[in-house]
Order: sequence, then structure tokens, then C-alpha cells
Amino acid sequence: MLSKSILNPLLLLSVLSSTIYADKDFFMGVNSGYSNLKADKTANIVTNTIDENGYNVVMELGYNLSKSLNISLNYQRVINDSISLDNYYIASEYTITNYKSFSPYIGLNLGLSELTWERVPVNLINKDLYSSSYMLGTTIGSTYKLDKDFFLNFNYTLNYTDDHITTIKSTSQNGEIKHKLSHGFNLGVRYCF
Repeated sequence: MLSKSILNPLLLLSVLSSTIYADKDFFMGVNSGYSNLKADKTANIVTNTIDENGYNVVMELGYNLSKSLNISLNYQRVINDSISLDNYYIASEYTITNYKSFSPYIGLNLGLSELTWERVPVNLINKDLYSSSYMLGTTIGSTYKLDKDFFLNFNYTLNYTDDHITTIKSTSQNGEIKHKLSHGFNLGVRYCF
């Protein structure tokens, strides 16, 4: 669920774009695809199977600063059988070149990531089922122009988090499970307005 701190700027940006700007400097998009959340366990931890593979959905609302640089507000939901991530971040993309209808780009992501356990990995004494962390990432991808307003968007994203650590304290074992890296391969549509 989008928090009020993210929803309010998105609504403001949407209202400004529809009332002030009419030269298609703004864009919005939806992407979805495969995701992998790397789980590193302390050696003495015995857990149920931790599913690292799943899917993700990304919603973006952005502004084209120039023909080669844009900035956007993004929300990403990553889901698998074991955990879910809610990522709120600012992204910037730099278009490397335009070749026919393709426009390859590289980008940076900076924001907040929230992890929630959907299925507990072991029987826990403590209920350490939630964590939040700063997130830093990079993206490489390309858009493909479908018409003057619509683009296909496909990319690979790698995000790094530092503080998604679940502390395991049970009657028989102690240790940690860390989620530091998430990978995503996405395909979506971007609309310029």
C-alpha cells in the first residue's frame, strides 16, 4: 500500500502535469517481470526453504529534464512465497543514444525499501518479520517507440539494501538471514503526456 508520504507528491505531480504542462514532458508507466531476492544465511541456521524467485510490479511517474535525461518517482512491489518488498525510490535515466525506434539507457535508483516476511523461515521466539533499509540501485534498459506517445520499456535492475537483516532466535539456534541484493527483469509500457 502506498504511504501518504509517497502518494501526496505523486498526486501533486499529476495535477501539475495536467494543468500547467502540455508539451509531453511528463511520463507514466507500468512494468512487470521476474525478480530474484538473494538470501544469505548464517552457516548454523537451519530454515525451511526460502524462495528467492518471484515477480515484481513497478509504477512510475516522471519528468523529462532534457532529451537524454529524466527523473521519476517509483513504487515497486516485489513478491515471492517467502517475503515481499515495497520499494519507494527516485530514479534517473540517461539515454545513451537513439537508434531507429530504440533508445537504450542507464539509470540510478535511490530510496527506501521495506521487507515483510510472508512465510516465517523458522519457528521464532522473537517475531522479527519486518525491516526497512535505504536502497541504492542501477538500471540498464531500452525503450522502443510504438507511436508518438507510447513506448515499450524493458530493463534489468539491480538494487542493493544494507539493513534487511532478520535475526533468528529460537530454542535451538541463533543467527541471521540477510537480503542485500534484488535483481529484476521487466517489460512494460510508458506513456508520455
